[in-house]
Order: sequence, then structure tokens, then C-alpha cells
Amino acid sequence: LLSYAELSLQRALSIKPVDKTEEKLKKKYLSEAHNALKRSSRLGLPESQYLLGDAYSVGIFGKPDLAKALSYFEIAGKNRHTESAYRAAVCYRKGWGCHQDARKSVRYIEIAAMNNHPVAMMEYGIYCFHGLMGLSDDVNVKKQGINWLSRATEVATELSCTAPYELALIHLTGFKDIVIQDTSYAIRLLFQAANLGHSKSASMLGKFYEIGDIVDANSDLSIHFYTMSALNGDVEGMMGLCSWYFVGTEHLEQDYDEAFAWALRAAEKGLPKAMLLLKRFYYLGIGCDKNVERSEYWGKLAEKLSNKSKK
Repeated sequence: LLSYAELSLQRALSIKPVDKTEEKLKKKYLSEAHNALKRSSRLGLPESQYLLGDAYSVGIFGKPDLAKALSYFEIAGKNRHTESAYRAAVCYRKGWGCHQDARKSVRYIEIAAMNNHPVAMMEYGIYCFHGLMGLSDDVNVKKQGINWLSRATEVATELSCTAPYELALIHLTGFKDIVIQDTSYAIRLLFQAANLGHSKSASMLGKFYEIGDIVDANSDLSIHFYTMSALNGDVEGMMGLCSWYFVGTEHLEQDYDEAFAWALRAAEKGLPKAMLLLKRFYYLGIGCDKNVERSEYWGKLAEKLSNKSKK
């Protein structure tokens, strides 16, 4: 039944109706898939329950029905279907098809984590260590969080690259007598996270190699990691590149135009210190034409945002 449902769904979704005959054929395949999934779901097959939930969530059989989708995710999740448990957790966390319920979200995220779902392990580790989603701030719970973050780091993907980053932060300072400070291991974790696309990790590495207190200063590596971070939209990475283009290095030619361009990108993303830098650039005409009006605009906007954040 499941195989037949999957085949019928593939056929239905491959049809782009151009006339009533094809539209009728598509509806026929969808109906057959729907019936087969419901029958196999009633027989207790978690994969069918998950596919039904997924189909209802995006509206394959009509309008999206998030409440019905959640009901199938829960059934399959309780049967230890990993992705269903994770989807149920997300629904309860965001209130999709239900009222937000942190307790139920944590229950399902734990099921998914126990079944080695990389993102679930990461999120559960973060919840435990930081005492989020109603979890206790107890040391034993935090220890559990570190264990989950370690497990998530071992199987980290682009979707769960925050796991090595969070674990790196813990090892940078150490935690009580549970985690001994280990900066070299923390740097390796940041490398892992950055290479998986975690922009904050890349930005931190850029700063470390720029300053040279935790690692030996290396302008080339600093620029490399700032570039990775900036291209992923991180404002600190943009400001780091701005600084390097402003002063230049042996392998990077000084370029005020590039320095201005990166400061502008960071300012447009709402970073006050970038706005203050633009104020100075416009006032002095660095990397741009002198423009007192634009200088005042960015200065006032930075002041406004700074006052707002203080409130």
C-alpha cells in the first residue's frame, strides 16, 4: 500500500494539467494515493503516517491542514519515527495546528534526539544547557545538554552546524568541573562549524586570527574567515572585512571603496557601529563622495537605534 501510494503521488505530481483530461487523471492518482496512505496508516505503518502528515502540511490533497498534519506526526512520532517526532516538536514550538506547548515540544524533540536526529540532538542540547523551553537550570540538566551537544557535533551537518559552535563556546571558558577549558579544541570545533556554513563561527575565527591572543595572528586566515562570514550575511564579518580593506595587508591591497561597501552592507542590516563608520566615511569622503547630508543621516540613525536598544 505504501509503495503504491508513493508511486501514485509521483505520477500525480509529475502531471502539469493543460486540459481537463490531465486534470482528471491527476485527481485520480491523488485520490488513490490518499486512500492507500490512509489504509496503511490505519494498519500502523509510521512511514505512511509521516507521509500523510507531510502531505496535509503542504496541501497536496487540498488546502493545508496543519492540525491534521500534526495528528499524524504525533502518531508516527510516538512509534519512534524520527522525522515525525521532530516535526511534531516544531509544530508545538511554533503553534502550527495547535497552541504552543513547550512541554510537548521538548517531549517530541527528545524522542527525535534519542533516534539520532542531528538537528533534534543539537536543539535538545541547547535547551538543556541554557535551561530553555521550561527545562530546569540544574547542573545535571546542563551536563545532559553538553552530552547531547557532543553527540550532535559528531554527526553535525549544515542544518545542525550550531552544535559544534555551542560546544566551542563551552570549551573556550570551561564549565565548572564538568568541562575543562580547552581553547585548542574549541578552535577545532569552530573550524568544523565554519566549514559547515556557520557564519558566527567564521566571524569569531576571523577575530581570533586578527587579534592573535588565542591563536597566532594571521591576516590571511582572518580575511578568509571574515569573508566566509560576510558572504553568509554576518555583520561582524562584514565589519572585519571593512577593517582589513581599510588598512590593507601584504596580500590584500588597501581599498577604501571596498571598505566603504562592506560598511554600507553592515549598516543596511542595522548595525549601529557600521552606521557610525559610514557617518565618518561620508563626512571625510573615504570610499565615496563627501556628503554631509548622508553623514548626518547615518549618524542620527545610529543614535536612534542605540537609544532604542538601551530602552
